Amino acid sequence: MPDEFAVYECRSCDNYVLSTAADSEMTCCGGSIERVDQQGASIQSPETKPLFKQAFGTTETEMEICLCVMDEGEATANDISDVLGVERSVVSRYANHLVEVGFLHKSERNLREGGRVHVYTHATGEEVTRSLTLGFYRWAAEATRLIDEFGRKKMEHMAESEGSEKGGEEEGEDGVGVYWE
Repeated sequence: MPDEFAVYECRSCDNYVLSTAADSEMTCCGGSIERVDQQGASIQSPETKPLFKQAFGTTETEMEICLCVMDEGEATANDISDVLGVERSVVSRYANHLVEVGFLHKSERNLREGGRVHVYTHATGEEVTRSLTLGFYRWAAEATRLIDEFGRKKMEHMAESEGSEKGGEEEGEDGVGVYWE
């Protein structure tokens, strides 16, 4: 994965792009687009645990399961349960979620005494990075939709306030009721 991402904006169509391309390589609407990394709302730098929980729904126990599988090389739900002291059914549910997210792989192994068991192995760094990056982009797209909806509701509220003598009294002086459910 490239080291530095940048945000660019096309002033003609309000298109935003997250890219690693050099400034001169980025074009839209027939012209170059402008790097806008330091513009817009200020942000807090993300931290790994809260980011993974919010964007991918992972728990601390899931991260422990992932680390356990990395340490063991491969493990069944029973193996993980024994090491971590977590119920096997919980391990199975969480390990399956980690497979969906892209942290682990799952395969079946036939047992000598008959039957099958699921075996979990860790994904490569490249696989995890790709899966998380693509998943994060989908999450960011959904977050962008929520921001657009917030802006639309704000504009509707302002239009209603201008047409009403009450101003913001219906929702409280600050109008917060319009935005938060």
